[in-house]
Amino acid sequence: MAQLAILIVPLLPLLVRPACGLVKKDAVDSELLQPDASFARESDSNGLSSGSYINCGFGMADVRQWAQSKTVRQNWPCSRHIIKTALSMNKKTILCVGDSLTSGHQVTGQENYPARLHDMLDNEFNVINLGVPKSLASLGLSSQKLRKRSYAGYPQAHVALNYTDLDVAAIIVQLGTNDLEVWNATSFHEDYYKFALGLMTVHPKAAFVFAIPPIREVENVDVDKGLAHEIKSVQAELHRALGHTQSATVNMQEYFAAYQTEREKLFTDGIHHPKSLFKDGIHPTRPGYLIYGKAMSRAVRRIFGLPPGKQASDDEFEGAWLLQAEAHA
Repeated sequence: MAQLAILIVPLLPLLVRPACGLVKKDAVDSELLQPDASFARESDSNGLSSGSYINCGFGMADVRQWAQSKTVRQNWPCSRHIIKTALSMNKKTILCVGDSLTSGHQVTGQENYPARLHDMLDNEFNVINLGVPKSLASLGLSSQKLRKRSYAGYPQAHVALNYTDLDVAAIIVQLGTNDLEVWNATSFHEDYYKFALGLMTVHPKAAFVFAIPPIREVENVDVDKGLAHEIKSVQAELHRALGHTQSATVNMQEYFAAYQTEREKLFTDGIHHPKSLFKDGIHPTRPGYLIYGKAMSRAVRRIFGLPPGKQASDDEFEGAWLLQAEAHA
């Protein structure tokens, strides 16, 4: 079983190859990279600094580039220098750790759930998207191919585990979707626990939200339920071991199921059917990511005792089913 130490991606001195637009993995912390203008701090109408949203998530092209050459694109916005330049230093930060459901596969950069979360929290927090498509939480699987795709091997894991000078208020962990390709409950539990423990160790004051991915349309429902069970048990085990009271699970299986149930009640003619919340049976549609953003926003507000804020919504119906979903979650 892999040790916790391998979760940390060591970064060495800078090696830049501007001719091909690549930056070696050793350069992620380089002070030589300059912040992209699109990540400048925002200010509200009173001139006060608002929380920033930074998308450090990978697309599939980024994943392929990393797999082939262990390089990131030149303008990847998550070197330590760029993050510290772009973030509003008077705001606390939320890290969104996860797979393609966090990076926002198949939707635009402003439609993924971390971007939605930033808006739904009224820009009162910095939010960093650390999503990596095809990333696995598990390190204990026998397949060498799957090992190489572990989330812990990507620069996003280095940010989450090493940028301890950021004022991190909360970390949302959304991993497990890709583990279901080769499901092993014991290995998943052990490795998810180690990874979460590493995050809690370096961010002892942060609240933690463990997201349970929704039940997929194209796979074995029993396996999805097994994933939910293991994530809940890891959260409970961490609570017992560390006495960490600021942690919770958000079961997106319940949210998505409640939405579908309520939508189905509106279609009684037997001809029209509610639209699916998935593009391909696994990745959410734009409304699906909106559901994610709302659920995470409510979880964060509940943990910190914050009053309800603006809840960006397509229609009033969504607010009604969300309350019902929470009653059953």
